Amino acid sequence: MKVAKDYGEIPSYHHYPEVERCPHCESELERSHPVWSKVIVSLEEVAKVTNWGYRCVNRETTCPKPDEVYRSVMADGLTLKNYTFGLDVIVFVGQQRFGECRSLAEIHQALESRGVPISERRVTDYMGEYEVLLKCAQGAKLETYREQILANGGVVLAIDGVQPEKGKPTLYIFRDALSGARLHAASLLHNDTDSLKAEMEVVDDLLKELGVPLQGVVSDDQRALLQGVAEIWPGVLHHLCHLHFLKAVQRPIREEDSSLAKELKKGGVASARLSVR
Repeated sequence: MKVAKDYGEIPSYHHYPEVERCPHCESELERSHPVWSKVIVSLEEVAKVTNWGYRCVNRETTCPKPDEVYRSVMADGLTLKNYTFGLDVIVFVGQQRFGECRSLAEIHQALESRGVPISERRVTDYMGEYEVLLKCAQGAKLETYREQILANGGVVLAIDGVQPEKGKPTLYIFRDALSGARLHAASLLHNDTDSLKAEMEVVDDLLKELGVPLQGVVSDDQRALLQGVAEIWPGVLHHLCHLHFLKAVQRPIREEDSSLAKELKKGGVASARLSVR
């Protein structure tokens, strides 16, 4: 029996659907159950993350899709399915290996210096995963998702941008939030509107080739993304990620809390010294 790794006291984050109403009958959504809950090891921290599933309040009566479960699209983009390490760790490994030509030992050391508890074997695995991410699931493989995508009413396009280090390329992954199909990926050094629009056009051509409609888009509030989506898919509903907003709101509070904790610690040490004297 595999024993869960003990990470000690770690922060806990809860994520909820980006939509607040049922897209099929416009009724409110209510909390149902955790879709998944696990520890995610990212470049920034180790945290317990829970993605809550919601259902339509009218699922027993008039809703045409009573079994539909709604979850946070962007939380699903934090890591790959069944993985503990975050997507940013995988991208970091790939960029260090294929962009910087670092050795396995150098990459492992770089991660350990950033406080990421990872083995050399896992680093090796993630070199291959990065290559898979870049190739994605295009061509014949995507045809296997077509029936499921059509049954879902089309694609809800999630755009995940991962940049482990400032000044390095950002890996953009375009995936269907409902079926989990990865449609396209691109490593971009410049995150301007024209560069992103070019990748969106690739996705648009792919959707047309598959003959599946686009229901909506979910992304963060990056200006180039907002403008690109508005130009490539005018009139398509564009939801923004709650995660980035909440992180921005809580950052000054966490910084103040951290400063206060340090001052209290210093004060406690000073008091202890005085009492000894």
